[in-house]
Amino acid sequence: MRKKLERDPAAPEYLHTVRGVGYVFRPAPRANVTELDSVLAARDHHASAISAG
Repeated sequence: MRKKLERDPAAPEYLHTVRGVGYVFRPAPRANVTELDSVLAARDHHASAISAG
């Protein structure tokens, strides 16, 4: 999929893999944090807290 969408599939700009979710399409990087980034960061923090015991 990255070969079709990305200029450089080895360094994706738009199609990102998010563990536990799948692929996420981010159309363009923004200077401010998006709502999706906040949700994913909170989920990752929660998952690492659970795995830490």
